[in-house]
Amino acid sequence: MRRSTSWSWTLSTSERQVRGRSADLPSTPDDEPLVVPLSRFKTGLAFAGSVGFVLLGVWLTGFEAPRAVLAGWLAIVVFGLFGAIGFVRLVAGGFAVRADARGIEDLSSPVGAGLVPWEEIEQVRTLEYQGQRYAGVFTKDPEVVLRRQRNPLKRAAMRFNVRRAGTAVLIPGRRAGSDR
Repeated sequence: MRRSTSWSWTLSTSERQVRGRSADLPSTPDDEPLVVPLSRFKTGLAFAGSVGFVLLGVWLTGFEAPRAVLAGWLAIVVFGLFGAIGFVRLVAGGFAVRADARGIEDLSSPVGAGLVPWEEIEQVRTLEYQGQRYAGVFTKDPEVVLRRQRNPLKRAAMRFNVRRAGTAVLIPGRRAGSDR
């Protein structure tokens, strides 16, 4: 498999064509999906961090100061939720990103877009934001992707992605795949 620092897909109804330098895409038959597994190591680290912040929250609730107690309960609720999600993903395993005949399915982060059909995708290319690399999935109409999201917090985060990067679908480069 060849590696590159820059790649893009230009998609039309009749063809999918990789342009630019070589992509991190293995050649697979058209009917075989391309699957990027979830990094169990990174998911485990995120889970351990959530547990640590929940314990910190428990410790803060023991103080007399109302702000400390409020911060403690906030940490317990927020990081408890993150920890529960992380635990389920850790136990269930699965994939972070999957590309098949239906489209690209993004489950790489809490704001993953889910399934984006090929018919909605114009281009996929790498982006860099604050030193982090992403695969940006550019759709014909980002509002269509946003309307599919039922969670208002997730939709707001994806709307922020549209403002900062021009796309609602950003797949973190270091979040999925290898455990490096």
